[in-house]
Amino acid sequence: GVEAVEERARLSSLLAALPLLPHHRRAAIATAIRHNLRARNFGLAASLARAAMARPIAPPGAAGAAYRAELAEVVRQCETRGLTDTPSVLQPCRRCGTATLSIASECAHCGARVHVCC
Repeated sequence: GVEAVEERARLSSLLAALPLLPHHRRAAIATAIRHNLRARNFGLAASLARAAMARPIAPPGAAGAAYRAELAEVVRQCETRGLTDTPSVLQPCRRCGTATLSIASECAHCGARVHVCC
């Protein structure tokens, strides 16, 4: 059901946030993007894709160019859908109450550390 889709999206996002080897990180990010798109978390999926493009985790050569193009397409699709997320992916900051992505390490508004609880 919907809860299972959202839970897979949340857990795969937590996996993608771990410090992994580049080839494992690529797989974790691809999985997290796929599950978050299914859960209609377009803002989070775009954030994951942008983060992957900013890190040196792409494979070398033509495969890396194709990987970056695929990520750019994910961002474009998410922007078309408004970069919105379902409420289940957001949690209030404990300091200021601002809605914060559940996989973020700190609140974008006040900078407080966000504690992830599984």
